[in-house]
Amino acid sequence: MSVKALVVIAPGSEELEAVASIDTLVRGGIEVTVAAVNPAGGREIVASRGVRLVADCLLSEVAQRDFDVLVLPGGLPGAEHLRDDPTLIAMLRRQQARGGWRAALCASP
Repeated sequence: MSVKALVVIAPGSEELEAVASIDTLVRGGIEVTVAAVNPAGGREIVASRGVRLVADCLLSEVAQRDFDVLVLPGGLPGAEHLRDDPTLIAMLRRQQARGGWRAALCASP
């Protein structure tokens, strides 16, 4: 069984926290899915310093899947978009209830 991680990005997410997390997980042999929370719609977001990042999917597309770890990069207003997304909140609650790992960086906790 392979370990699966979900990294959730949103407009204003901190680039380094997102990309470094993804890179570290991939180098560790973990299967990574990057999902976007984007009030404007679409998989592409503009991160906190203007870098454009493209997610693999929208969060709604993987909301019913289970992951071994959910990773939330910080950055503003990215962390606020994550905080305000009911789908992500439901996923985090489900992850906690089943004893799954959650990682929140910088502004995301």
